[in-house]
Amino acid sequence: MTNLNEESFGIDLIPKSLDDVIRRNRDQLKLERVSLNDLVHLNSNLKFTCINGVIQDAFFYKRVISAHPIEHVFLVGFIQNDEGKNAYHTSPIKYFDKQNNAVLTASGSYYLIESYLIGEPKLDFLLHICSVAHRDNWGAFFGVLEVFY
Repeated sequence: MTNLNEESFGIDLIPKSLDDVIRRNRDQLKLERVSLNDLVHLNSNLKFTCINGVIQDAFFYKRVISAHPIEHVFLVGFIQNDEGKNAYHTSPIKYFDKQNNAVLTASGSYYLIESYLIGEPKLDFLLHICSVAHRDNWGAFFGVLEVFY
């Protein structure tokens, strides 16, 4: 009789934390949480007229590349659209307006932040980060779980 456990179902492949997303070449890339205090260097009073969306349960993380001194900060959260409430991942954050709870991304989009996530990111967000890693063609090199939707 076979002993059934999590590993026999591949459940061990599902990341349990942000640090668990990268499975290979961890000496070259790390994903780390970002606190609001870490965003001080991005702080700016933004002037905007067009909002691209409102983010709920906002979670900031950064990609720390060992060979590159610049850390790119990203925002993951839930955004409401016609299809309902879905996980959403921004392009790199250029500016963070703490007073207005808003961000400006590298692609030129403005988002308001309705609420922040405290603690580890939700499984939805971890899987969405995995999906983005493969969409942006860096997931395979770093052994990221293949998630497509």
